Amino acid sequence: MKNDNENNALSDPKLNDEIFLKQLGAFLKRMRIASGFPTIRAFVDTIGMSYSQYQGYEKGKNITMLILKRIFSEFNLQVEDWLKIDIFNIDTNDPEVIEKIRTTRLNQVIEQVRTIDSEKAALLLRPVDVQRYVDILIHCHIPKSRSYILDKLVRLDDTHNTFQRVAGKLIMYGWLDYTNKESKNSPSQSYYTTEAGKKVLRLREGK
Repeated sequence: MKNDNENNALSDPKLNDEIFLKQLGAFLKRMRIASGFPTIRAFVDTIGMSYSQYQGYEKGKNITMLILKRIFSEFNLQVEDWLKIDIFNIDTNDPEVIEKIRTTRLNQVIEQVRTIDSEKAALLLRPVDVQRYVDILIHCHIPKSRSYILDKLVRLDDTHNTFQRVAGKLIMYGWLDYTNKESKNSPSQSYYTTEAGKKVLRLREGK
């Protein structure tokens, strides 16, 4: 029979590498969701990593420091922050943690609008407008219909005018596009996030 010390070593993530990696994977999953990415697919498409590769990390697959640095940067966690993180106890429901991630990405979107449109367009954006941009770009990694975007995602009336007001700029900026460009008004029309739209969401330096 194993003594108490052996049992403790087997269950202690600081001593057992397998448990440590599983808890690290659970932390990555919590942070991904807190960052606004409900699915692995939307997150990996944004950061430019394969689905199977990243899914393995959330399941506890061995991960290098460079890969961890890349993923953490998408959570707005810089190298100097790492030693301050308790991955076993951190509460990702902490408003300060979530707000820091959300605000950084929203500010990045505003800056991109300022760059490709105008200072006036950026100043006219309300926080709710920018959050809708982010939500649409995240969810449309897999093409979505107008009704899904308006009714299910941003919860507004499903009309052409509303869609133009909410998502028209995303199309104009080249961040969102039609799946059927030959018949843009088709009832079966869907919209997808372009590569440019994915880059807008990416926080990592050297995008």
